[in-house]
Amino acid sequence: MINIPYDKILEKICQETGKSQDEITKLVETKLKQLPGLISREGAAYIVANELGVSISKKTPFKINEIPETGFITTYGRVIRLFPVSEFENQYGKGKVASMYLGDETGTVRVTAWHNRVEELEKLKENDIIKLEDVTIKINNGKKELHLNSKSILNINPEGVLISKPSTEIVRKTIKELKDNERNVELAGTIVQIFDPYFFEKNNKGKTEQGVVLNLILDDGLGTIRTVFFKEQIMSLLNLSENQLFSYKEHSFEEHKTRLLGEIIKIIGNIKKNTLFDRLEFVVNNVNTNVNPEEEIKFLQKKITETETVN
Repeated sequence: MINIPYDKILEKICQETGKSQDEITKLVETKLKQLPGLISREGAAYIVANELGVSISKKTPFKINEIPETGFITTYGRVIRLFPVSEFENQYGKGKVASMYLGDETGTVRVTAWHNRVEELEKLKENDIIKLEDVTIKINNGKKELHLNSKSILNINPEGVLISKPSTEIVRKTIKELKDNERNVELAGTIVQIFDPYFFEKNNKGKTEQGVVLNLILDDGLGTIRTVFFKEQIMSLLNLSENQLFSYKEHSFEEHKTRLLGEIIKIIGNIKKNTLFDRLEFVVNNVNTNVNPEEEIKFLQKKITETETVN
């Protein structure tokens, strides 16, 4: 069962029955007294909903900040950033992956599509409003993501759905402008130093999983910063499958270090302060290797001019 918050169940019952929140709360309290210690408040609300003919299921839309950690859900949002399709090849054949950022007034979330579902993301434009049904929730480096599966439904600009401006827009900045604890920042720069990946094991809800982290130094002409990539982001950066990536536990990584040096990339992520070394670091959530150098030069020239004008 999906862990739908109590307040959301209450809201759903009120919307479909026309009863007040106080009326529904009293019914829930009565149910709790009838079954003392046997059900939770959410469970009592589920029973009340069922008795009133209200369906509480994965079809009930979630606001982005209400998305649980597991399950299959429905949500609405506005497309705030689209990323190019990446192609890869592994022992099972060739594949494709694409992603975007979806936002509403409560927050933003990354949405990923694989293989034959990629074409649906390619039809989208920024600012489109979409409804996602039966999408899978996954946790990637502590952050919730939505993945389209074979049963997921994506509706573009459905009638009657309005989404206000997302509360957290993705903001483009230069390295010089970065500050501690900033989130959803977009940055572009040239890779000037690459470190070997570090492979490790981690415990996820009792299961041992393989993890990997890669550090790069990025230079945008106005400053440099250490950037931190985890598994999904490394796969996008290197255009590798998961099996190919983990093969470098036993093989040299030099070919990629040589190839990446001097490459221009664009990344989205969060800023954090590394207190041990007293420096800012950029934790990457999304990476784009298809960058237009001319556009980036124009952006930097504009920033340099603005800085000179202020000074």
